[in-house]
Amino acid sequence: MKYEDLLKKTMPGQFDQINARVLKRKTAVWGVGCCLIIVLIVGGFIAGLTYFLSVHVEETKQLSSDPENFNPVSSYTEVQEHAGSNTQLVSLSTYYVRSDGTMNLNADYTPGPRAEYEFYKILDQPPENAPPIGAGSTIENIWYEPITVSVYKPWQTRHVKKIGGGFSTEYSYVNLGMDRESDDPRSGEPDQAVNEPQCDFSELWNTAIQQGAPKNAVANIEYTVKGYEFRIQNTDFRFEFDQACNLIQS
Repeated sequence: MKYEDLLKKTMPGQFDQINARVLKRKTAVWGVGCCLIIVLIVGGFIAGLTYFLSVHVEETKQLSSDPENFNPVSSYTEVQEHAGSNTQLVSLSTYYVRSDGTMNLNADYTPGPRAEYEFYKILDQPPENAPPIGAGSTIENIWYEPITVSVYKPWQTRHVKKIGGGFSTEYSYVNLGMDRESDDPRSGEPDQAVNEPQCDFSELWNTAIQQGAPKNAVANIEYTVKGYEFRIQNTDFRFEFDQACNLIQS
């Protein structure tokens, strides 16, 4: 005879009470276990969401202007503020600028219009992993952080995979309009900084049109310490302008 059947025969009333207590205890343990699992799942989700928002989303920011009429020159102050305090501009590269000096970031062709602002920031002190003086560093060493702000089609998802130092990091995030990325600190002289761009790109376009450039085209315009370079891809229309927006005759 099974032990359970023996208990039923010898202690019929007590067996039912014992069985009920065991069932109640199992139910309580199962309920606590389920609650614990739910807490862990929710807590993990909240922690992951918090990390995502703090690390990745804060690096992107929505544009205050219409993305279909983005002006890379008049929007410079807004972009520079997103780059961070005490940042210096090195270059501005824009792709597919219309003759009115604006870009349609929501254009449906690929690759789409894009503006890239290259900055750097001088660091007050070397990074923690910098080699000591005499082992690669000197007293005169300058440390700076390269920073890029890319402006392109809002609400695009980007997938990033980074490998370095024996670790691999992989994540996705959504660009809200202005996408800020900083690189590892570097030692040495950074590229020469330039002043805030003063020439609206429509001025450069007006000169190009006078030289025969088609008004309905789009141009790539780059601004550096040398001035402005204007070119229309797949054509012979290429012009250079100085810092005062004057055409440099070749």
